[in-house]
Amino acid sequence: IEQKDGRVTAVESALGRIETGIVVNCGGMWARQIGRLAGVDVPLQAAEHYYLISEPVAGSGPGASGARREAQASPASSPWRASAGSAVAGR
Repeated sequence: IEQKDGRVTAVESALGRIETGIVVNCGGMWARQIGRLAGVDVPLQAAEHYYLISEPVAGSGPGASGARREAQASPASSPWRASAGSAVAGR
């Protein structure tokens, strides 16, 4: 990834040099390493799953309905459910 004055100017690939002013990093779990090729820090840490467990939530213990919500509004939002008296969210 070539740069001049802090801007991308070209990308060298197996198919040759491509002049461009914009690069879209679609490296997935390797995006951090691809960013390093351009001297850019991509603050990602690859992991299979991230989740959180809350403090106990009143009414969510044994016998409570197994609430589960798949968020429709945003692909960045996470499903949640009640589990062992706490709320659990994650992907």
